[in-house]
Amino acid sequence: MNTSKLIPLVMSMLLVSPMAKADNIIRMQAPIQGGSIEQADSWLPWTDEISDWAAVGTPTLCSNWAPLANTVAVGASFTQTATDCQQLQQRTIQPTERNDKTLVVRNAGTPTVETKTVTVSATQTVVGTQPIGNTAEFLVTVGNISTQWGYMTNTSRGTLISSTNPNYVLSYVSLGFQNQVLVGLVGQQPQSAFRYKSIKIQMLNSAGAVFYTMSSDSILNNYAPAPYYVGWAHNATDYANAKVASRFIVTLSFR
Repeated sequence: MNTSKLIPLVMSMLLVSPMAKADNIIRMQAPIQGGSIEQADSWLPWTDEISDWAAVGTPTLCSNWAPLANTVAVGASFTQTATDCQQLQQRTIQPTERNDKTLVVRNAGTPTVETKTVTVSATQTVVGTQPIGNTAEFLVTVGNISTQWGYMTNTSRGTLISSTNPNYVLSYVSLGFQNQVLVGLVGQQPQSAFRYKSIKIQMLNSAGAVFYTMSSDSILNNYAPAPYYVGWAHNATDYANAKVASRFIVTLSFR
């Protein structure tokens, strides 16, 4: 047998045999479609949310109240102001974070509270304690409206010249309305007649001399609507003299 012909045949059989095994085969994977892997969202620190300063409770440690109660007539209600009060305030600071893709902002962690104390003003309503004198005397000029003659601030009739007691402010004194003497004080309350011991009106002529005097110790609440005048009924002579008077001296005596 010709062995030179068998050798090529055997070699070709080995190459195509299913039992043949190669250890040096290089395998390649196909590339992933899309080219890259998508990254997850990230939450990054963002600006803090800070509330406005807000008062906690009421002002304390107020000391320079004015005016003082002993400078206001006893029993009179008034408003005091202090400018050195201490007020506690607080605000809240809330950390936040923001999504780097959607830009949504959300709270992050627990908020903190800051406090501070500031100086503020405060008011309060109190009652005066200054003793009131038992009398008050007013010198006024006299004007006229309709049937009334006297000092009437609501219609700008007459002028206040002087007063002897700053705790009382005369607002009205006239004769003529329903034949009554009407007397009013600023701030006078309903049913005030009991406070008056007597009222005297002296009428002065143009030379400043007293030419007629009238008075009463039976003071009535004789005009119900505000400003709650007190007085008494006068006669025709009283009214006739009031019409020619240049000034009144009005003396109020209190109980």
